[in-house]
Formats: sequence, C-alpha cells, structure tokens
Amino acid sequence: MGCKKMLKDIKKNFKMIGYVAKFVPLYFVSSIVYIIFSAVTSVANVVIIQNIIDSVIARIPFSEVLSNLLIYVVIILVADFFIIIHNYYLVQRCRYVYVKKAQRLMFEKTKNIDTECFDNPEFYNLFSRALTQGDVKGIDCYDNLVRLVRSLVTLLALGTLIILTDWWLILIILVECIISTIIQIRVEKIYYKADKAVEKYNRRHGYIGRVFYLEKFAGEIKATSVSDLLTEKHDEATVDIKRTLLKPKVRIFRNYALNTLIYNIFRNAMVYSYLMYKVFKDPLMTIGLFGSSVNAVMQFSRNFELITYSLTQAKKNSLFIDDFLWLMEYEPKIEIEQGLDLVVDKASLEVKDVSFRYPGTEEYVLKNIDLKVKQGEKIAIVGHNGAGKTTLIKLLLKFYLADEGEIYLNDVPYRELNEKSLRQNFSAIFQNFQVYSVSVLENVLLRKRMNEEDDSIVWEALEKAGLKEKIEALPKGLDTILTKEFDNDGLVLSGGERQKLVLARVFASKSPIIIFDEPTSNLDPLAEYDINKKIIELSHSKTVIMISHRLSTIVDASTIYLIDGGRVIEQGDHQSLLKLKGKYYQMFETQAKMYTDEDLMTN
Repeated sequence: MGCKKMLKDIKKNFKMIGYVAKFVPLYFVSSIVYIIFSAVTSVANVVIIQNIIDSVIARIPFSEVLSNLLIYVVIILVADFFIIIHNYYLVQRCRYVYVKKAQRLMFEKTKNIDTECFDNPEFYNLFSRALTQGDVKGIDCYDNLVRLVRSLVTLLALGTLIILTDWWLILIILVECIISTIIQIRVEKIYYKADKAVEKYNRRHGYIGRVFYLEKFAGEIKATSVSDLLTEKHDEATVDIKRTLLKPKVRIFRNYALNTLIYNIFRNAMVYSYLMYKVFKDPLMTIGLFGSSVNAVMQFSRNFELITYSLTQAKKNSLFIDDFLWLMEYEPKIEIEQGLDLVVDKASLEVKDVSFRYPGTEEYVLKNIDLKVKQGEKIAIVGHNGAGKTTLIKLLLKFYLADEGEIYLNDVPYRELNEKSLRQNFSAIFQNFQVYSVSVLENVLLRKRMNEEDDSIVWEALEKAGLKEKIEALPKGLDTILTKEFDNDGLVLSGGERQKLVLARVFASKSPIIIFDEPTSNLDPLAEYDINKKIIELSHSKTVIMISHRLSTIVDASTIYLIDGGRVIEQGDHQSLLKLKGKYYQMFETQAKMYTDEDLMTN
C-alpha cells in the first residue's frame, strides 16, 4: 500500500514536467543536460583519482600523466561550467518565467470558477491553497524531480564503477544506505505527526498575525484591550506548540543518533577496513583504486541520501500538486464562455417565473419571480435584508442559473448567451465594492489606459460624480495611486469620496444596464437619496436597477418591486404603492419616522 501511494505521488510530481516543458522549454532541456553532466563529473572525479595516483606510483612519464590529466580536466571544466550556468543563472531566470506564466494561468482559471463553489468551505480551502502556493510549489516539485533523477543517474553510474571494483563493497554501502533510509522515513513520520498535532496552534498564530496586520482591525486594536487578549492567546499557542513538540523532538534525536552510529560503523569503519584489507590481499587493488573507491563510496552514499530526501519531498509536494492540478483540471458548469455573444447599446430585461435555491440547500431563496425592465427604465428592488434582492442580481449577472424559469436579455434566453459577453452589458456596483491600489484612472475604468480618449472619459465621469476638483488639485492627477499600501504618496479617500469614485465607474461605463446593489447603504439616507437621484438623472437612456432596503432613497424610480420571502408581493411607482396601503406602505411609514427631512418624505 505504501509503495503504491509513493508511486502515485511520484506520478503526480512527474505531471509537473509537462507544465515546465510548456512554460519554460529551455529549463526542461537545460535540466536534461544538467543531469547528464552531473553524472559525468562524478564518474570523472572518481576515475581521475585512480589514474593519477597509479600513474605516479608506476612512475609514468610526467608528460603522459599530464596529457591524461588535461583530458579529464577539460571534461570536468566543461561539465562544471554548464552546471554553474544552470544552477546560478538558468534556474533563477526560468523559475521567474515559470511562476509568472503559472500565475497568469491560475488567474485565468480563477475567472472561470463558478460562483457556487465559493459557498463550499472545502472548495475554498482547495482553491486558496492552489492560488497562493500552486505557482511556487509547482516549480519546487519540478526542481525536486530534477534532483531525484540526477541522483538516480549518478547513483547508477557510480554503482557500476563500484560493482566493477568489488561486489561486497556495494553490498556494505547498500546496507548502510537502506538502514539510513528507514531511519529517515521514521523521522519524517514523526515530523508529519508533530506537524498535524501543532496545526491548530500554528493556525492560531497565523490568525492573530493577520488581525494585527489587517487595517480593518486597527481601530479596535488601538481603542480596546483586545490586543492584550490576542497577545496572551498567541503566547498560549506558543507554549502549546513547545509542549506538543517535546516528545517528538526526543524521538527524532534518538533516531538521528542511531543514524550517526550506523554511518560510522558501516561507511567509515567497515568500508575503510575492507578496502585496506583488499589492498594488502588483492594484487588488483592498487592504491589508486583504493582512493577512487573511497571517493565513489562517499558520492554513492551521498546521492542515495539525496534520493531518499527527494522522495520524501515528492510526498510532501504531492499535496500541493493536488491543489494545483485540481485548479488546472477544474471544469466549470457556468463559466464555460460558450454560447451566443450579445453586446447591445440598448437593453431590456425580463425575468419570467424564476425560482432559485443555492446548491446543497432545499429552501428556495426566490420563488416564481416575474418582472420586466424596459430599455431606459429606472427600477428599484426593495425589501428587508435576506429577502432575496442580491440573489436576484446574481442571477441577472449569470453568476448562477435559475432552477426554474428563464431570464431574457433583449428577448434572448440567458442559457443561450456567453456569460462573458452577457456581463459586458452590465455595470454593476456591489455593496462591498473595492478601491484598488492602482491609479485613479485605472480605478475608474478598471483597466489600463488605452488612449487619450480614456482621460476625457474619466474626467467627465469624475465631474458627474463630484470628484473632479479633488483629483485635479493633485500633482499627478489621474495617475495618482490610491491607498498607501504600495506608495507613501498614495491618496486615501474618505468614505464619501470612495462612494463618488464608484459612482464615476458607472458614468465611465458604456454598458447599457446599471446595477446598484446597495453600495451606499453605509451612508445616511439623505446622502444615499442624493446619489440615487443623480444616477437616475445622469444615466439618460441607460437601464438602471437599484437595490435598497431603505425605501426613502428610491422614491424616484419609475417602478418599484417589493420582494418579501423570495416573492414579488407588490410593484408599481412610489405613489401607487403608497395608495395600496400594503406592505410597502407599512415599511415606508415605519422608516419615515426615523428621518426628519420633510422634502425627502413627500417626493
């Protein structure tokens, strides 16, 4: 069973060869030459010792000895020169290229991960490990394979030389190597169990480290005593780690002590004694052959240890390879980028008898939803938190497919549309929107500057959003970097300015449909109302869908849909819904008591 698993792990490691050959073929070719030259230098170093010593003892003419020596020196120099280039130039250069290409491939694969997968914690663990370590661990796996193959080839070459010298000598070395390998495997098992035992304490270390590092915790860290509490928890975890590792460390010490004893008994005492015995008893065993045999034995034993180490690393790396290969082989259900491309200038939407429940759940979040959004219409979807508003937006963006019913863009069914093409028709701003540590222009366009026209588009969008004067006053203008994460001169926007920046993204977009999923919910009602009103006024012919749970901020929408319990229970404009004296009226009256602005309430 153990051998089968090891073979399986090695097989997974060898899969990485295909990616290296694809991303950096130069590195693949160079590795093959490196393996060959490593074996050549090992054999040459053994043979040269025997020839030089025996030539000197036999008093062969110096010129003849020198000419033979030069041949070996040239061979070794050529091989060593390439090995140096490989190890100290090609390795670093090619690793950089591999990691860059692997990261790009992983980023591309990430875009095609179905949204439903993020609802699965087990998936998210796989995904995060693959994305954070798959690139570097991938090339680490390959480098480990190169070391393994190099050691195997060198071992075979040296083993052949030793066998030609004496069969008993190879048996003595193999016994020592096998015993050392068994001990090393035992040590690795102890390490593995110890790592598992302290994993939860290490995770606590990592968690506390993130809390002190991330900006969102900074306020409470400064203003409360939570830092003292976390520091104590960190110290407790450190003590737990030390206590848990005490016994494993003692066992590891004992095994390494035994390994050292075996090493000295077999490799030193027995090998040297046997070779000296052969020198005195066997006329074929010359002093030169004695010296070369000692050298060959040392190299053979060292390469055997490297093979053991590489196999152990292959087992460890296979865990990371699993994550990387899982991401590479992942097949999405939705994000397949197939179907009809449909990018329009003017858009209408229809949601027809749509029902939906999240994967792995039985309860429907949305049930029998019907709504129509005409081209250029400004609608609002309202309801209490958890009513299903955001879920409906996820369906409109085809993050999920409806379980029942269908959604249409300009009368074309969503199921027939390429999701990438479909989303180009939307400019969506979510509640948890992000401001990125890139330039102002790139934050607005969410892409690089393509031409001078982009500057005009951004300036116009910033003006509509009310942020133009702020950016114009900055020395670098649109090229100002936001946040100070990577730039000490970076601009830190206030909460209101961040809202305006997001608003500028909408005005800069050419998409015919705008979706606002409560991105201004952390503002006061008056500020949110002003922003929503500005969107309606400045969006002109665009279709606008606004999500809100505060009814007073969307009274200017042409049609309001009230969702409750996953169903549309009321629809109409603000005044008509008030006249119904239904759920909308009750919610509006309840919320109105919380505000004092009379104009806002009567609009």
